[in-house]
Amino acid sequence: MNIGVDARSLIEKKVGFGYFLENMLGEILELDRENTYFLFSDREIVSDVLKYKNVKTIIYKYDFFFKKSFYYYYRLPKFIDSMNIQLDVFWGTIHLMPKGLRSSVKKVLTIHDFTHLKFPKSTTKYNLLISKLFIGPSIRNSDEIICISDNTKKEMLEFYPKECTGKLITTIYEGGNRIIENIDYDKISGRVKKISDEPFVLFVGTIEPRKNIRVLLDIAPKLKGKMKVVICGKIGWESKEVVEKLRTTDNLEYLDYISNDEKMYLMKKTFCQIQPSLYEGFGLPVVESMQEGTIVIVANNSSLAELIEIDKLKFETSNPDDLVNKIEALLYDETVYCLAKQYCNRRALDFDWKKAAKKYLEIFAC
Repeated sequence: MNIGVDARSLIEKKVGFGYFLENMLGEILELDRENTYFLFSDREIVSDVLKYKNVKTIIYKYDFFFKKSFYYYYRLPKFIDSMNIQLDVFWGTIHLMPKGLRSSVKKVLTIHDFTHLKFPKSTTKYNLLISKLFIGPSIRNSDEIICISDNTKKEMLEFYPKECTGKLITTIYEGGNRIIENIDYDKISGRVKKISDEPFVLFVGTIEPRKNIRVLLDIAPKLKGKMKVVICGKIGWESKEVVEKLRTTDNLEYLDYISNDEKMYLMKKTFCQIQPSLYEGFGLPVVESMQEGTIVIVANNSSLAELIEIDKLKFETSNPDDLVNKIEALLYDETVYCLAKQYCNRRALDFDWKKAAKKYLEIFAC
C-alpha cells in the first residue's frame, strides 16, 4: 500500500502535535517495512522517521491564492495527482482531511481536541478560523476517525453529530515517550543540571493561554523554602505579560525551549510534574512523566481527568491553593506519596506506542 501522511508538524522545534506524530509514525514504521509512506509538508521535515527506507518526503509549495492550511485542504489532492502518486490511504494527522481525494483512497483522520469550541479565546485567530472552517467537513469527508482520548470522542459526538453519522470511531491513546530510551547526559546544559541540585516541581509545554501558566505563577512564592517551580516551553501566542512574570516571579525558574534529552532528565529529577491546563485533548507530558517514574498532578478537567483517575492527584483548575495543598500532601505525608507513586507507575503501563501503532495499521489495512 501507499500511505499519505500529513507531516507538517514534523518541524525542528516540535510541540505537542509534532511529538505525537514522530512517536506514532516512528513506531508504525518499526512494525511496517512493506508499505510506502509519503510524508507531505509545505516545509522542511526534521525527524528521525526519515531514516526508514520506506519513507518518501514530498515538499510542496502553496500558491498566492491558497496558503498554508487552505492549500492543504483545497489543493493538495490535485498536487498529489500531478505527481502521479497512487495513494491507498491518506492519514490526516491533525484534524484536517484534504477535500477532493480520490474515492479509492481510504481517509483516516486523527482528532486531538476541540479547543476552538471549548476555549476559542485560548487559540490564535488564524487557527480558530481554520478549525471552524475545516474540522466539521474533514470529519464528514473521512472514512474512519481516531480520537486520542474518550473525552475527545465524547466531545466530537456532541459537537458534530451529523458529521459523525455512520463513521467508524476509535479511541487510541498515545504512548508517552518513545524517542529517548537512554538520556545523553553530554547534551544536558549546565543550567538544567544546576536546577536538579534542589527540589522542584516541573511544567513542560508551550507558553500560551490554554496552558494556564498563571496558576504556577501563583503557587511559586507559596512553595518558597519547600521547592522551586520550574517551567520549560517555547513561547506561544499572547504570552508577553506571562513571560515578563516568568522572569520576575520569586522562586520560579524559566528555561524556555529544552531538548528531549533535557526534558526527560528533568522529568526524572523532579518531585512531581504539574499539568495545569484549562483543557487538553490528551496531555502527552503526563504520560511521559509517569513513564519516567514521576508523580503527576493535573487540573481536574477534559482528558487530564481521564489520564489521572485518583482525586489526590487532581486539583480544581482555577484554585492555586488546592494545587499547593496537593503538593504539600505528597511532601509531608509518606503514605500519600507512596500510594501516588505506585499509582503513577501502574498507570504508565496503560500507554504504549507499539500497541497504538498496531491499531493504526489495522485501520489502514481494513
